[in-house]
This record gives sequence, C-alpha cells and structure tokens, in this order.
Amino acid sequence: MSRELRSTYIKLKGLSYRKGVLVLHIVFLGTGAAGAPPGRAESCLLVETARTRILLDCGSGCSTRLEALSITPCDIDAIIVTHLHVDHYAGIFGLAVRASAHACPRFPLLMVHHSILEESKLEFQRLLPRSWRDRVKVTGIDGAYVIGDVAVKLVPAEHSIPCWSIILESDGALMLYTSDTRPCPSSLQSYLSRADLVVHEATLPSNLPRAAIETGHSTVTEAISCRKFMREDAILALTHLTLESERELRAWRVLPRHVLIASDNTFYSL
Repeated sequence: MSRELRSTYIKLKGLSYRKGVLVLHIVFLGTGAAGAPPGRAESCLLVETARTRILLDCGSGCSTRLEALSITPCDIDAIIVTHLHVDHYAGIFGLAVRASAHACPRFPLLMVHHSILEESKLEFQRLLPRSWRDRVKVTGIDGAYVIGDVAVKLVPAEHSIPCWSIILESDGALMLYTSDTRPCPSSLQSYLSRADLVVHEATLPSNLPRAAIETGHSTVTEAISCRKFMREDAILALTHLTLESERELRAWRVLPRHVLIASDNTFYSL
C-alpha cells in the first residue's frame, strides 16, 4: 500500500494482478464541495480493480476529469449516488453527453439507497438529456451489493438529508467513503477501525463548528479526529473541501501522520 497520493495514472482494468498487489485503485476526480474551489471539481471518486470501474458520486466536472484520463462513460460499470444534494449528482448530465459522443451502447448503472429510489428516478430524469431518459437504469440497493469483483455496502451517514457512506471491499482491501456527514458517526466506527483507506469530508474550517452541526458536515479538526478510530497504518484522505477548509489545511506546516489532503487528479492504490 502506498503512503501518498500520486499524480501518475495507472490503468488497471483488463490487467491481471496477484493477490495483495494493487487490489483497489482510487482516483480522486472531484474533491470540492458545492461551488468547488478553483482547481477542484465537485464530489466524484473512481474506484477500479482489474475487472470493475465504479464512480462514487458524480458532481459537476466529473466527465471532464474522466476524459483527461481517456476513460469514457462506456468504461464505467456503475455510479453510486450517496444522496440527493445536487453537487453529488449534477455531473450525470455531462457524463450522458459524453456517452452520446462516444456512442456508448449503455449508460452506467445508477445506484442509490432503496429508500430514495423513486425520488432519485425523478431527479435523474429531469437531469438527463432526452435521448437517454428511457435508456438509463436506476436501481435501489439495501445494505450489501456486489458489482463485478467489488463488494459494496451502504451505511447511514449523519447529514442534513438522508445520506449513506459507502464501504468497498475487494480481495481483502477495504476503503470507506463517508460522503457528507458529521465526523466519524457511530454507524461507521467499526469500519473506520478496519479500513485501509478512509476518504472523509472536511467541508468547513475549524472555527465554524456550529455551522457544521447545523448543516450535517465536518470541520477540518473534526474530520482529522476520526484518525483515532483507525489502524496505525491506515490512511485518512480529506475531501469535499471549500475554499475556507482548504486554506486551513494548507496553513498546517505538518499534517498528522497518515493524513492526506485529497486533490483532483491524484491517485491512491491499496
């Protein structure tokens, strides 16, 4: 397992790897919150193995980031949308436009928690270009699901609207993507202790704790505090940054050990 975010992309799909070597490859496509700071797209992560590609959320700018890596919508197996705040799914429109440009025979399977399935269908129908509206499949999942060679589990987060964190596991490697949440909620603590990589939101600067509570987000110091639940050798990557939280993090001369600031177009392998 590497100890840093890299800026050189390694294509995994279609390649064969022995057990324990590059099992999960995480590409930070969008690391900004709503109204993302310059240089950051809105929430979007690509998780891939040698057989499977999954997007976790699909905020504005996601399709552009994928195109820069020569990955098209045709190459994506599924998109898991964690909740219905637009900065986590607005990029579906751009992805559909690119799917048409590449003459994709299908659109990636859209997946949400089953409790918001009908509402999600309506939202996505409004967003999709007309040519795709009858061709895109949206499915609801409850708890565990398998996509290719990746086991997926949705666990409730603590946000201002229903929202789910995502646990992904493949061949013994485990990562946790919190999506939008208050810091390290009890529902996630057992996974925090097992994860090799935790991608945790850090939306607000540490001087706005009340705003974080009111909006269901985490401050920088709150997000970093989740490190205490994690294994010594595990990595905590901070994402969903605003201009203010980014400035605070950049002002740190030294971040705590194994805490990283996620940036767009960086990559991490387990």
